[in-house]
Amino acid sequence: MLLTLPDVLAVAGCVVGCDSETIVDRTDLGAVEVTLVEAKAASASGDQADVAAALLTGLVCRRPFQGPNRRVAVAVTLHLFALNNRDLNLEPVTEIDQLLARVAAGAPLSQTAVDLRLRLRQRGKEPAPASTTFKRLP
Repeated sequence: MLLTLPDVLAVAGCVVGCDSETIVDRTDLGAVEVTLVEAKAASASGDQADVAAALLTGLVCRRPFQGPNRRVAVAVTLHLFALNNRDLNLEPVTEIDQLLARVAAGAPLSQTAVDLRLRLRQRGKEPAPASTTFKRLP
């Protein structure tokens, strides 16, 4: 399942703490739409991690929201996974911060997808131990 513009705006409104009219006014809708087109193209692989990597990268790099773009990007990515019966392990938080920094610095989508894939699990299952979830990149 893919996200739509209203899905992204609803999540962003919740994160930012504002109503739908305000979030629409504070959002670069064109940047979100381009990101959603890229996520849809990534869905051709059949791998949700590829879709999520395109979504996360687009939202982090384009910064379409006035305010906490990284928090919104992570929340939207979590929403995508939840709709597809997956959970993303967010612990330890420092590793998520490092992932977001790499994304912002231009990490390849393929590497972002690998990083996300290592943190994925079916909903309701326990996360993998932290020592096996992330490896530092050079």
